[in-house]
Amino acid sequence: MFIVTNRQVDANAEGTAKLGPRPNEKGSNELRVVEVVRAGRGWSISVLPDELDGAWREAVVKKLNGGAGITSDTALYGSHYAAAKTLQQARRRGRNVLFFVHGYNNDIDAVLARADQLEKKYNVVVICFSWPARGGGVRGVLSYRQDKRDAKASTAAFERFLVLVRQHIDRLNGSAKEECMRRAAERYPENLEQRDECFEALMQRACPVRLSLMLHSMGNYLLKQTLKSSTSDEIGSLFDNVVLVAADTNNEGHPGWVDRIRARESIYIIINENDRALRASEVKVGEAQRGRLGRLRRRLESRLALYVDATDAPSVGNSHAYFEDAAVRTRNSILRRFFQSVFNGEHGEDLLSYDQALGAYRVAAASRPGSTSPPRRGPRSRR
Repeated sequence: MFIVTNRQVDANAEGTAKLGPRPNEKGSNELRVVEVVRAGRGWSISVLPDELDGAWREAVVKKLNGGAGITSDTALYGSHYAAAKTLQQARRRGRNVLFFVHGYNNDIDAVLARADQLEKKYNVVVICFSWPARGGGVRGVLSYRQDKRDAKASTAAFERFLVLVRQHIDRLNGSAKEECMRRAAERYPENLEQRDECFEALMQRACPVRLSLMLHSMGNYLLKQTLKSSTSDEIGSLFDNVVLVAADTNNEGHPGWVDRIRARESIYIIINENDRALRASEVKVGEAQRGRLGRLRRRLESRLALYVDATDAPSVGNSHAYFEDAAVRTRNSILRRFFQSVFNGEHGEDLLSYDQALGAYRVAAASRPGSTSPPRRGPRSRR
């Protein structure tokens, strides 16, 4: 897998020590790309060069089959290599891509352990954006406040990351779009409706990989701050699904930034009222720290997001990471199937009942009075 990060990087260190707990020494906006492979019980990390030449450049051109607008004059960077290899891997394995942003107090070992679980449990290819959360450092209020400052300082880097993903996807799919449009126009020169349907079907076959974004805990605060400060229109509807899990950010006023998310399909906000980590964070930094979005089942007022209440789901309890622990270990668990769907760009709400009084879909052993079955939808298109 690949990690895109604004953490400090020491290419001469061993293993996960190559990525430290503080921002890059060149500043919080500096991005580096690293490739991670399993090495026994640990990890081997290779720091990609900023600008590619020689064998690195040849590898990218080969993976792109010489296409995607690459010429001898095109400057290639580490992100080109990561994008080309990830998409090639996803297509070869028949998988979708999940972009993952972690939360508070996560060092690189914790980030990789979670990303590895996501890949294995949900059959996706994971790309991580890792900001300098100080895992293993001072615990409690001091560490939480520092991580919150580092998350806010990482907004420009996260926006650059999203813009890079947009640009790479557009480039990698650009030649396919042109060819599919040409074939559709040749097949239906007079009927625009049939031409559009044909184009969509051809694109599904040419670009079968879905992209989704999952943000956990304080990673949602990073997204919030990025959306509040961003003026970029380059991100567009990049992801099929955007999934906000256990969001460690204020519930109050959240539609103001959530409704700026432009997903191609759905935005999900997952709630556990008993989340012990979010209960603790609500009392850490005074009056500005109000009820957390990932815990409160009130003021569910976004016009665009779908709210999912996992509070009463079997084995969720007071978990903060109910996408990976006991709550989803059972093969036939509704919650596991829900996450399987949304992390792969599908309609997870089709598995649930809708509680009209609450204004949310519910993951529970039994439906409460007032629950209704959600409307069924057709299959989703692929990228």
